[in-house]
Amino acid sequence: LLAGLTREEFADLYAQTLAYGLLAARWRARDRFDRRIAAESIPATSGVLRDAFRYISLADPPAEIAWIVDEIVDLLAGSSVYAMLERAVRRERDPVLDFYETFLHHYDAGLRRRRGVYYTPPELVSYVVRSVHRLLQTRLGRRDGLADPTVTLLDPAAGTLTFVVEAIHCAVDEARRTSGGGGVPALVSDHLLRDFHAFELMMAPYAVGHLKMSLILEELGRPLRPDERVSFYLTNALEMEDLAQSTLPGTAALSRESHLAGGIKKETRITVLLGNPPWS
Repeated sequence: LLAGLTREEFADLYAQTLAYGLLAARWRARDRFDRRIAAESIPATSGVLRDAFRYISLADPPAEIAWIVDEIVDLLAGSSVYAMLERAVRRERDPVLDFYETFLHHYDAGLRRRRGVYYTPPELVSYVVRSVHRLLQTRLGRRDGLADPTVTLLDPAAGTLTFVVEAIHCAVDEARRTSGGGGVPALVSDHLLRDFHAFELMMAPYAVGHLKMSLILEELGRPLRPDERVSFYLTNALEMEDLAQSTLPGTAALSRESHLAGGIKKETRITVLLGNPPWS
């Protein structure tokens, strides 16, 4: 997935995949919760999480993995995860502030600094996105701004998709203003899912971002179909080389993710680049 990962860094990445994937699954499984239900509850938006959880939940995972997954499942089964996340995810407050920035501060403060995991105020996000929308309309001949089907957008350091979600809201508001709400599902299908892209280097915000997108799409009346995914990839935006496919159980999706992201990097013509990249 990422060139030059050490064994320790891979173990950390995989552990965060399991822990934050289970958190996302618990959000969607409102009642009973076990390993099998976890696999069925992973948002369809994420190939990486779904494949990893198919392996640990539906197959017979190694004992070294099964015991810790079961322990986390037991913990989450007795926790009111939906109540904790409900207000955070629905635009009032970015869950990265509570569930990732605080976690990294205690878990690995050096990694937090190196990766630039710092909260971006929603007022700044809104200002940047609205400015881009207005400039597309007034300076670049795109009458519908971010809702224009010729606009292709990328956030190369997306975190939990704060900027991309705001851009989606902005495009939807424009479509509702100009043509009413009836065209929103078509806008999502024919433009937003196809043309709005994002990259993220760290698994936890990636998992939360996919959860956030599944909720936003459901709210817009256009949930993902079983064969669809959001163009949000776990990758290093600055890495261009093709990486070898992995045949390790439960990790093949990680290398497929890298190749899909490579297609965006090398072949897609991006017209809007926005976000809040890491300081270093």
